[in-house]
Amino acid sequence: MQRKKNFEERKEALEQEIEITTLTTKLAQAKEPISTPKKDTVMMKIEKDLSEYFERYMGGYLTAKEFRVKIAERYKDDADLLERANEVVNGWLESRMG
Repeated sequence: MQRKKNFEERKEALEQEIEITTLTTKLAQAKEPISTPKKDTVMMKIEKDLSEYFERYMGGYLTAKEFRVKIAERYKDDADLLERANEVVNGWLESRMG
């Protein structure tokens, strides 16, 4: 008889624990901030495309600028070669960047 009473008490305690856990989980979910909807997939593609375009073009201009510094040092004693080297960089920029 005592054994059955212990079983019933244990069962009741476990059921209460399950109910408390369930309610705690529901409360935590209710407190979560409402998430903002994800960007439209089309908008994400457009933004990615613009970002890549920007990086490609600005990267080209920044690389050319850095390259001009290098060739200025390399040809600092030869104005003719420096002018031609800058023309090469300008030609590259024009052909790649339009």
